Amino acid sequence: MKGRVTLEQIKYNEESIKVKNIRHIGVDIVKSVAILSVVGVHFFLNTKFYTTNLNSSNLFIQTILQQLFLACIPLFLISTGYLNNNMDIGKKYFKKIIPVIVIYILYSIPALLYRSHIKEIETSIPLWISLIFKFKGNRYSWYIDLYIGLFLLIPFLNRMYSTLKSKKEKQTLIFILIMLTSIVSLVRNNFLVSRYWTSIYPITYFFIGKYIKDFQPKIKIHSNIIYLLLIILIQGIIEYLASSGGVYKHYLTDYTSILRLVQGYLEFVLLYRLDIKNRFMRNNMINISKLTLDIYLASFITDRLVYKEIFKVYDFNQEQYLYMLIPLVMLSFILAYVIANIRRKLINIR
Repeated sequence: MKGRVTLEQIKYNEESIKVKNIRHIGVDIVKSVAILSVVGVHFFLNTKFYTTNLNSSNLFIQTILQQLFLACIPLFLISTGYLNNNMDIGKKYFKKIIPVIVIYILYSIPALLYRSHIKEIETSIPLWISLIFKFKGNRYSWYIDLYIGLFLLIPFLNRMYSTLKSKKEKQTLIFILIMLTSIVSLVRNNFLVSRYWTSIYPITYFFIGKYIKDFQPKIKIHSNIIYLLLIILIQGIIEYLASSGGVYKHYLTDYTSILRLVQGYLEFVLLYRLDIKNRFMRNNMINISKLTLDIYLASFITDRLVYKEIFKVYDFNQEQYLYMLIPLVMLSFILAYVIANIRRKLINIR
């Protein structure tokens, strides 16, 4: 009968709603890998890597691993472009920055207390307030400074991007940004191209994320893995040879290098289409993704605690630290993840 709804139609509609509500966790996987990579790259900051002469196969392997982990910031910035595709100008949007600032301050306070306790800084309220405003309260909080600036620009960047009418125009924009921010990293002494614009590299990654969202590029998995491993190896070889048996030189820079940009793109494209069926792993991946800001800031304290305790007991040289990399990184990551979950239960603002 016309207008009659059958039991079968109700069941069909319920199933349709379930399918629509299923979360595709590809970008959650990207963000989870990114935050683990952050803790991984800080392993080298907290050990003796940057003050050790790179002159052995062991240290060459460490240089390769360091290059692997340095994709962390590109992955976060590309994810920002991918996920903030429809954010528009308005009070509702700009209010979303408040929880980010609150969380930054929440983690800055214990960080300042700890730094004061170990005599790294003075116990001074004016000094602490100054450090918080300068995004130096938590030593890892430089990225929050970067992110807040990008966050404020996102609606305007979206509006600009939406005026581009064709795929070719969007490719042209990204090509110009790559030329301004990344290609120059391979050129020394400002030959042909000025380095003046390299500092806007977050915008380059942001637009790459938007481009991926629009056109969903695919690379065969086995080919992608080969390209990714090759680009990481090339960067490791360049950095190792650039040291000339001395200390690490940051020859390629950390995030403005065209090679790092290609690495970030390949890694994102490899991961963002993945899915996880296991409910436990899936839920944890989503949870980690939601708490990346907390984990990032909390890891400053957990890194200090983990590595400080190791230094108290053992006097490792940098080659010996290679065998401690996985347990140290995972311990700091798990502790930071626990702290992040506690924060959310006590102060649920994001």
